[in-house]
Amino acid sequence: MKRRILAFAVMAVMLCCGSVFAVAEESVQSRTITLLTHASLDTPSELSGVIGGLAEEYKALHPEFNLEYEIVPLTNLVGKVKTLVATESLPDIILYEPGIPLVELVETGKLVNLEEELVKMGVWDYVDPQVADLLKSMSVGLDEPLYGLPGGQHIEGIFYNKQIFEAHQLEVPKTLDELLAVCETLRAANIDPFLFGGKDKWHSTRLISNLANRIMGYTATADASDGKRSFLDEGFVQACTIAQEMGVNGYMGIGFNSVEFNTAVETFLNGGCAMLYTGTFSVGNMNDPELCAIGAENIGFFSFPTVEGGLGSDKDYVAHAGQVLVASKATYDEAVADFIKYIVTHAGNYSMENYQWLMGYAYDPVEDLPPVTQLVLEAKDGAENLMLWWETRMDSKTTDVAKDNAQLMLAGEMDPVTYLQMIQDSTDEYLGGK
Repeated sequence: MKRRILAFAVMAVMLCCGSVFAVAEESVQSRTITLLTHASLDTPSELSGVIGGLAEEYKALHPEFNLEYEIVPLTNLVGKVKTLVATESLPDIILYEPGIPLVELVETGKLVNLEEELVKMGVWDYVDPQVADLLKSMSVGLDEPLYGLPGGQHIEGIFYNKQIFEAHQLEVPKTLDELLAVCETLRAANIDPFLFGGKDKWHSTRLISNLANRIMGYTATADASDGKRSFLDEGFVQACTIAQEMGVNGYMGIGFNSVEFNTAVETFLNGGCAMLYTGTFSVGNMNDPELCAIGAENIGFFSFPTVEGGLGSDKDYVAHAGQVLVASKATYDEAVADFIKYIVTHAGNYSMENYQWLMGYAYDPVEDLPPVTQLVLEAKDGAENLMLWWETRMDSKTTDVAKDNAQLMLAGEMDPVTYLQMIQDSTDEYLGGK
């Protein structure tokens, strides 16, 4: 009998409130299940890709099963779901944004309490408890049940091309000053130090949140969103100023605001830039010889460097659990319950076998892990604090303000104080209306 193990957790999960079904796999109803997602069902290292693979397995076991899905760009997902709520037409399952968008959706009363459901099915222990706690801390709070099941178990950091570093006699930077010196050396050699996918916005704002949390401590960005400190604090101004200088000086890559995140990943894997800030959701691509032209053995990893005099540590990592799985209370039945049960009990092994990374669910021990997977697992095991990213605790309006204007600020077209004032004004409006 195989031993199931629960992976070290990265984020807390929220789950959906709703009706109760605890069913055996063989009693599934014959009907089509509908899914709304931001990514295709063959996307590596995403919950959507896991669901796509597991749906094929489930179809083989239950020929009467069908899955229909709609893809909505991540930038339009929250708006789409709000429209579906208003028209009482939510699909059976949604892969949705964690954080405040999920809190707002839970408050509509339209979601199933999935924690309660999994307990009744006897499979709640498949969900990593630390991931569950992290997702709860992002949204409803640790004392509340989970409404959104994890869509990953990731930490983020900087992956680098060992060959480029060796060719230019560069050491792995431990401090921000050392990182900036590395960037300047590479830029002088006409090499993009990083390539950020600024077109997708979230990728660039990760630079801001890492800098802010290294300067002020790992809770800084979350504290500002919760009204415990101001986005106009000097540490945030300093973080945005440094990030802007990196953008203007070409350290984030030439033309980064027009680059998509997936293009940035592909560029790094083909040797087109020296470093890539990303999460462990990209590890599967790095381990794939057909996708990684530079070779997995030539990829290294390091934590975002510390800032001299700052309160943050290189043991603090941005962590998250991807887009969370939620279920509509209105259409929740035995068929949906059984398919979700199958996902929960099989996602851990499927993700590790196909993507060499964790999905936030129990999985069987794996021997001979690929080199990049082993590298970041060691870093993850040494993590002391898990940080939330820039927009984690922002409401949807403030998130748009933060993302949209980051493009201008990082390109030098808006000063940092103006950018931060806009975020603070929107945050004040949201907190004042609660």
